[in-house]
Amino acid sequence: MSDTLLSVPARARVMFRCESGRKRLYAGASFAAGLGLREEFLSSRGFSDPTARFLVELDRKVDAVLSLLRQNAMQKVFPHEGRVLRLGVREFSLSCAHTLAEGQELEMLIFLGDAQERIISALVKVDKEVTACLPDDTREDGALPTGERQYELSFLDMDEEDREGLIRSVFAEERRRIRRSRFPEG
Repeated sequence: MSDTLLSVPARARVMFRCESGRKRLYAGASFAAGLGLREEFLSSRGFSDPTARFLVELDRKVDAVLSLLRQNAMQKVFPHEGRVLRLGVREFSLSCAHTLAEGQELEMLIFLGDAQERIISALVKVDKEVTACLPDDTREDGALPTGERQYELSFLDMDEEDREGLIRSVFAEERRRIRRSRFPEG
């Protein structure tokens, strides 16, 4: 991956389908409206703080359950799976069992967040297969899981809302890494 752009280790799950040309991005993959509505709800102060926090947490859990149900339905449309190893705002590295070719275009869903409630829909291009793995991209014994290959990909197209979500996610992870390096748990 390019050293000029910010990229962070990631463990995001992906689903993808191979495309021969640019297609319309998969619509309706994200719960993007939830975050704004939650913030608006908390600022309205219609409930006491504990009640408002409880309702927001309940809303997050419902979104997580809906996301898992939606993922099961999407497996028919996106038959291949993998995982993001490093994530940047323009490119990322992917580990998957499916063989990909340099220059191949894919339509991909990237599930971000602990509960994977944030889904980024993007058209991506395979830049190259990586033969040497980075230490934080592998299992504890230093090898990719059996049958998996590692690739570098770049983003071709995504909705503006998804791009903003991707940028927020990458910068949030970088902030977490900086905090951990400055204040290690001891």
